[in-house]
Amino acid sequence: MVKSLDYSHATGLILKTHRKIDKIISLKQDKDGLYNWNDLKERIPNIFGVGYFVYENYYLMVSHFFRRGYDQLNNFTPSFIEEFYKLDKKYINASLSLDNDIIRIDEPRPYFEADAWFGAAFRKEISMIKDGIIKYRPPIHEKPNFVRRLYNNNYSLDMKWSTKGNIKTFQLSEFKDESVIIKLEGKIKHPVRYIHAEYNLENNSFQHFDGAIHFYDRNHYLKKRDRDLDYESKYGANSKAKSKKLFRLDGSISVDQWSNLITHFLHENPLIIEYFTGDYPQYIRKILKI
Repeated sequence: MVKSLDYSHATGLILKTHRKIDKIISLKQDKDGLYNWNDLKERIPNIFGVGYFVYENYYLMVSHFFRRGYDQLNNFTPSFIEEFYKLDKKYINASLSLDNDIIRIDEPRPYFEADAWFGAAFRKEISMIKDGIIKYRPPIHEKPNFVRRLYNNNYSLDMKWSTKGNIKTFQLSEFKDESVIIKLEGKIKHPVRYIHAEYNLENNSFQHFDGAIHFYDRNHYLKKRDRDLDYESKYGANSKAKSKKLFRLDGSISVDQWSNLITHFLHENPLIIEYFTGDYPQYIRKILKI
């Protein structure tokens, strides 16, 4: 049953229904609510169909949590979805999250947006990275409003490397400042993008890589952002954030593929460039005159 129709320049004419998409289509979801790429790839409508899949006489869309501001009426953020589509998946089992609330009725049209920076190569040997906690934040000596604009409201980037046997695990949480909020199930939440990956030290490649978005209430968010990824395990915090898986890759994933997808997934976050390259992006160096 139709709930409502809406239109924006980014999503075109969209249909909202009372039933969830997974109850309408015959494609199967996995336990994380993701759809297998092999079930989706034949449904890409045309060369301008990045982010869309043909289903009968309408179009399914990848999750709106890949869009700017996590909003259904905005464009997809350049260029994670495009890079995900192009990724050589011969030896990778790939899955992707679809928008579960809306479908597009009119044919997708091309659009172009560019961020101020693009991904940089991460060339260090993964096996040589020491285990431990890593935390990146914008410069604290600049005025807060200036830093917010320059770093696109990014508050901190928390990372962790750990090794068990021949598997080296990577975790990352991206915290925006307190002004970045969304409404989820009628409640105000702070969105935190999360990455998890497993690197096989014997094969010298990543064997697993997934991305999600966590939704924290205000108190939980304020406690987490100034601590580290070990905080809850150390201090026994029992407030677990609601989570939505956005993509998953399993197989043989090169370091270049991994780092490229991360920089696009964390769009508008210069802190990840600083981590991968050891330097600020050029546009920040120019503004800061360094």
